[in-house]
Amino acid sequence: MKVKKWKKVFVAILTFMIIFQNFGVSAVTTIPVTGVTLDKLSGTIPEGENLKLTAIVMPTNATNKKVVWTSSDERIAKVDQTGQVTAVAPGSTRITATTEEGSKRVSSIITVSTKVKGISLNIAKAQISKGGYIFLKETVTPTNAANKKVTWTSSNTQVATVDATGKVIGIQPGVAIIKAKTQDGGYEATSTITVIIPTTMIKLDKTAASITKGKSITLVATVGPNDATNKKVTWKSSNTAIATVDATGKVTAISLGNAIITVTTENGGRIASCAVAVVPPIASVVSDRNTAEVDIGKTIALLATVYPTNAMNKNITWSSSNPSVATVDALGKVTAVSVGSATITVTTVDGGLKAQSVIKVINPVTGVNISQSIDYIQENGTYQFLASVLPSNATKTSIKWSSSDEKIAKVDANGLVTAMAPGTCMIIATSEDGIRKAARVISVTPKVQGVKIDRTSVTMNKTENLQLKATVMPSSALNNHVIWTSSNTSVATVDITGKVTAVSVGNATIIATTQEGGFVATSQITVVNSIRSILLDKTKAAIKAGQDLALVLTITPIDATNKNIIWSSSNTNIAVVDSQGVVTGVSPGIATISAVAESNSNKKVTCVVTVTN
Repeated sequence: MKVKKWKKVFVAILTFMIIFQNFGVSAVTTIPVTGVTLDKLSGTIPEGENLKLTAIVMPTNATNKKVVWTSSDERIAKVDQTGQVTAVAPGSTRITATTEEGSKRVSSIITVSTKVKGISLNIAKAQISKGGYIFLKETVTPTNAANKKVTWTSSNTQVATVDATGKVIGIQPGVAIIKAKTQDGGYEATSTITVIIPTTMIKLDKTAASITKGKSITLVATVGPNDATNKKVTWKSSNTAIATVDATGKVTAISLGNAIITVTTENGGRIASCAVAVVPPIASVVSDRNTAEVDIGKTIALLATVYPTNAMNKNITWSSSNPSVATVDALGKVTAVSVGSATITVTTVDGGLKAQSVIKVINPVTGVNISQSIDYIQENGTYQFLASVLPSNATKTSIKWSSSDEKIAKVDANGLVTAMAPGTCMIIATSEDGIRKAARVISVTPKVQGVKIDRTSVTMNKTENLQLKATVMPSSALNNHVIWTSSNTSVATVDITGKVTAVSVGNATIIATTQEGGFVATSQITVVNSIRSILLDKTKAAIKAGQDLALVLTITPIDATNKNIIWSSSNTNIAVVDSQGVVTGVSPGIATISAVAESNSNKKVTCVVTVTN
């Protein structure tokens, strides 16, 4: 703004001077130069271009306004005497205006800049994902160019946009040309951007597969997302000696072994794999049962094994030769329908190999019955057991006999039991299928080995009763019956229970004889007429010391077998008594004289005797 003002002042003064001269007025004095300035004190000029500098001499009415222009380095920039500066080469120089009168100076620092000569981009071609971005970086040459500013544009902003920093954003799938243009010189560089929907995943329809040698399968790869731009894939086998794969995913088994088949997306390098086992062909099929019996209405499961176990196609089918007897489903489950036989066949789908199972359908036994109810068998004895199965129309009617302890009793195949030794065991009848059972508990009793009577000799009173007890040995003997007899029934009799009755005085032998074996035990019986009572003629008496007193004893019955009496004194210092009942006073005092029947101590009488001086 100051330069323009000075220009106006200068023009006004110049105009005034011209007008003044035209009127014939002559200057009579010289106006000296006091200073000089420039309209530009600095400036930048592109290489090869010009810049006009204007010198303003002061005062504006100075007489001599001529200036001389010089450059401090004409290799950088030159200046003519009109102030026209010409840029020669990059660098800086000082352009000076010097007044002719007064040598007043003023300078302008002129910088010669390098012009842009070209532009390039770091990426000539790129793919980005929809919604993704990439940074393009421009390179302006030469590197010291003054004006490196560029503008960015996209040929198709619906596909990709670009901002002022060179950031490209993918909008929709397609192709857009991104252009960078220099402000200086209008040089251009471009990058071809392809916007895609990227591949994010890949999967195979199988992650593992078995293939018979010489056969092939085709793996199906699914690339996602569905609208991915590039769904191209490549296939690879980890071991082509085992299995190969072509560009369509067809895998061919070459030799036995394992290989990994890998599929990789062209975009994104996503990977999926399938473990392939090359296996031998089916050699055989085997059923777990050659024959089987099944009850009507029941089921069994047959199991078929395909060999080799690593065969690929192990699919099988099942069939029955007689479905009216037995049916079979797709899993090998056999159902018994009616009594009879049917052949169940399993067939491999691959190769048609077969295995068979013969199924016999039976009417099952529901129970076993033993008709006998015997509880005891004598040692070394035998007994025939009989058993039958239920129902009567069962297919299998045979019975298997067994003993829970053959040391006690054995049983043969026909149910004949032989008692071996004393004890208890079970005789068991089992159906042929081993499921149904019946049992009887039997005791094997020992043989009689002897007998004893609890009393071997007894003395009894006439008319008296006595119970004898006979014990058969061993105590576990089954037949413990005995027969009682008397050797002299006029003296003593015995009934069937061993009850002895004394009949008359005398001796008799009571005999117990075992019903089994005839073993004998005896008891000697002596029948007596025992004293029933005794009576003294006195219960009290008084005698003097040295005096005798005969006590008179009456015995009942008078024909008692044993009339012996035992006499005694309670105090022989006072009175003594002899065997005839004669009492003698010894010293003053009181003594009790007792008479006791020898045959029965319960028969006793007493007399209290007082002895005086």
